[in-house]
Amino acid sequence: RIVQELEIHQIELELQNEELKHAKAEVEKGLEKYTDLYDFAPVGYFSLDARGAILEANLTGTNQLGIERSRLIGRRFQLFVAPSSRPAVNAFLLNIFAERRKQTCEAALLKGGHMSFWTSLEASPSLTFGGDPEWCRVAVIDITARRQAEEERRRNDILTATNLKLEEEIARRRAGEAALIKSERRAHELLAKSQLLQKQLRQLTRQSLTVQEKQRKQISRELHDKISQLLLGINVHLAAFTRAATLNPRDVHRTVGPLRRLVAKSVRVVHQFAKDLRPAMLDDLGLAPALRNYIAGLPKRKGLRVEFLTEITAGVLNNDERTAFYRIAQEAITNAYRHSRATVVKVTLRNN
Repeated sequence: RIVQELEIHQIELELQNEELKHAKAEVEKGLEKYTDLYDFAPVGYFSLDARGAILEANLTGTNQLGIERSRLIGRRFQLFVAPSSRPAVNAFLLNIFAERRKQTCEAALLKGGHMSFWTSLEASPSLTFGGDPEWCRVAVIDITARRQAEEERRRNDILTATNLKLEEEIARRRAGEAALIKSERRAHELLAKSQLLQKQLRQLTRQSLTVQEKQRKQISRELHDKISQLLLGINVHLAAFTRAATLNPRDVHRTVGPLRRLVAKSVRVVHQFAKDLRPAMLDDLGLAPALRNYIAGLPKRKGLRVEFLTEITAGVLNNDERTAFYRIAQEAITNAYRHSRATVVKVTLRNN
């Protein structure tokens, strides 16, 4: 019976051994599957303690850092962080164990201790049964391509903005060039107009000099033909008067008469000459009385009547304006009187 019991117990042990072997095979198969999933995951996994020492690392993580797994275990994770990102990573690890919740950050890691690449770090603390965090698992995701794309997009945005500014500057310069061309064209037009005005001014100056010379010639002729002859006649009569007074004092009164008439005529000629040059009435009484007096002094011509009407208010014209209007009216009346066949000449002064 004992032998039978031992045989039965041996059979049970063999069965249990087979079950253990089967269970071990299943565990090894699951462990191998888990190991494959862990090591060949698309992201790097690192188990870190509170100081940042690396407890575990998958193959993807070791490939990211470019260092064998045996050389990573026990070393601080911060040693593989670029110096510019270490303050952020230190704060990231402190927050993991202080706040006991998932934390994320972006940092530049070093591959092979030299070349840096950008990563996104995601970590969650692993709690013990007592509730105190002892280690955390950090997932390292390579975002270099994304950062490069963002950097490229940022550069493109900068280039686009720069191009827009350049286009605006080009448009502004083109507008400035157009304005400059327009200004130059305007300057050329003004220069041409100025040259035309200078030419007209020279013509007017020549015409003014011609008119002045004509007036001087007319004055000289009037002085020579009228006043000189009158003065010469007066001189002749004075000589005759002197002889008559010497030879026959009683006939002096007969010689004085012609002499007085010559002197009176000389006075009238000088007065008329002065009036033709510039009537004193124009300065003393104004434009309307001066023109009325001029029209009244015109010699009578058969079949011609000159009518004068004024509506102008006294004192509205200055001296230059009175002179200009008087000369215009004088010239127009003289031309109509001498050259036209009109029967009535109307002269009207009216305020605008």
